[in-house]
This record gives sequence, C-alpha cells and structure tokens, in this order.
Amino acid sequence: METGSDATFIGVDDVQALGLIALHRCRMIQYRAPVARITALVVDQWARRRGIGRLLIDHALRWADESGCDFVELTSALNRPEAHAFYRELGFEANSLRFRKVLAS
Repeated sequence: METGSDATFIGVDDVQALGLIALHRCRMIQYRAPVARITALVVDQWARRRGIGRLLIDHALRWADESGCDFVELTSALNRPEAHAFYRELGFEANSLRFRKVLAS
C-alpha cells in the first residue's frame, strides 16, 4: 500500500544493487513540520568506500526536503564509531541518547 510516508531508494550499477536507504516521514507533536527518519542504510561490503552511502544520503536529503521535512534524523548503534564519523562528515549532529526496553512476549 502506498502511503507517501515511506520511501526506499536502491543504488545500482549496471549489474547489481550496491546499497539501499529506507526512510519514514512522520509528524511529531513537538515539531512544526514533518520529520524524515532514516530507518535503514545498507551498502554492500564490496561497494563500501566508493561513495554509494553518500549518494544515498544525498538522495534521501532531497526527498525529505521535497516532502516538506525540516530535518532528517537517524539512529546508530553505540558500537559503530566508523558510521558515526561518516554521519558527522555529512553534517549530522548527535543530539540525543535513545533508550529502549525489550518487552516479554
């Protein structure tokens, strides 16, 4: 079902998929405009450090801007310092600490 709130973009070369980025656009009560959240960014191990992630992020930022979002956010596991450096290099800033609680089934 098409909601207009979710987007997935795939980076490809002539033969195969090299990576993908998935986004979710949502409204939050504390913000005036919608927010775009990067829910997944994956680049094939063999395609890393070739600019694929940067291209996918750039495309996601354009989509978010065209969708009326004021900002783009993402979460990244604490044990991924290389990913954190990559996001900072692209202008993302750490602004919160996320907490979670696993629910028993």
